[in-house]
Amino acid sequence: MKIGLMYVSDYGFAASNNYWTTNMNVYGTTTNTNWLLSSKIELTICRNSSTNDSIWHIANNGRVLYFVSNGATTFYAIRPTFYLVSSITYVSESGTSSDSIRIN
Repeated sequence: MKIGLMYVSDYGFAASNNYWTTNMNVYGTTTNTNWLLSSKIELTICRNSSTNDSIWHIANNGRVLYFVSNGATTFYAIRPTFYLVSSITYVSESGTSSDSIRIN
């Protein structure tokens, strides 16, 4: 079991499927239907392949952008993420804090 940061695609597919073909660098201006949008700057696990020192992040307005690391003086949100294997199945419940989802 490992816990890591979310991928940019995790954020993209959390929006309505009407926006799955929208370029995510203009995402915040086109949709607010993404249930993962937290209005905080969030880091992802995805590096920007055009440079050695930048990663993709979700801006507080919902756009996906990259930035160059500027050291430990800046604080960003992280969203711990884990992934289930395909053999996991849904059993019951609604997924609220008082009615947790049960899986096999």
